[in-house]
Amino acid sequence: MRNSGREFTDEFKLGSLREVERGRSVHEVAVELGIEEKSIYRWQKEFSAQKDSGMKTMKELEAEIRQMRKHAVQAEMEAAI
Repeated sequence: MRNSGREFTDEFKLGSLREVERGRSVHEVAVELGIEEKSIYRWQKEFSAQKDSGMKTMKELEAEIRQMRKHAVQAEMEAAI
């Protein structure tokens, strides 16, 4: 049994899922990262369930951060005037 007992961060999991969403095969991503294919399938199911429960996706959070940064820059520019 390979990788027994390893724990991965949500960031790592989401990164692997993004690669699959970009069109790479689950097998290819799993081999590159040294993980089992079933882990990627399990993470897809896990994050899909979270999304269905109303939790924000990583893309939504990233968009929100970009928007907040944009507002912060605008506020800094206005304060400098």
